[in-house]
Amino acid sequence: MKLIPDRPFDTESHAERKIFDVLRESFSGDNSIMALHSFNLTKHEKKRVGEADFLILSKFGLYVLEVKGGGISYENGSWFTKNSLGKFPLKEDPFKQANSAMFAIEKNVKSNPTFSKLRLPIGFGVVFPDCIWGGNQGAEWDRETIGDSKNVRNFERWLNGLFKYWQDKPNNGFVLDAVMLKDIKNYLRPNFELVV
Repeated sequence: MKLIPDRPFDTESHAERKIFDVLRESFSGDNSIMALHSFNLTKHEKKRVGEADFLILSKFGLYVLEVKGGGISYENGSWFTKNSLGKFPLKEDPFKQANSAMFAIEKNVKSNPTFSKLRLPIGFGVVFPDCIWGGNQGAEWDRETIGDSKNVRNFERWLNGLFKYWQDKPNNGFVLDAVMLKDIKNYLRPNFELVV
């Protein structure tokens, strides 16, 4: 997998750095799969500006990964993280955060005339790399969209399961050819040089 940038952006999140490292090891030698770290969402329905921790581009589509570190708990509809300093509420439900980022990216890509008619497979996952999910099932999430510390050990397998989960959704089972994937990458995170 190709990571863009090839080193993680400055972040205080140990969990994001951990996922950056396991993404680097995933799909070794396959540069057709790319991961964009800290993808800026300039157009978001609910926020002035948003951010996706990781945006994965593959022939199976675009996938937002939201990463939450520390111990995780869910109580009375609210999410919490716990570390050595204590227990703190998360600012936002991580599943809703990933979902809204997914739709913001889809809308942005489709607003470009080049991609306006493209059938774009898209999905999201939430990764808790510091804890084990423990089999807790809820009606508001599907286990296939959740990565935990066990999944981090073989992240490539988990990503393939995530791709399959979203590919099996109605109107999402398409693949992107190499040219379209390159064009989307160049739109989302282009390379350029401004000359004096």
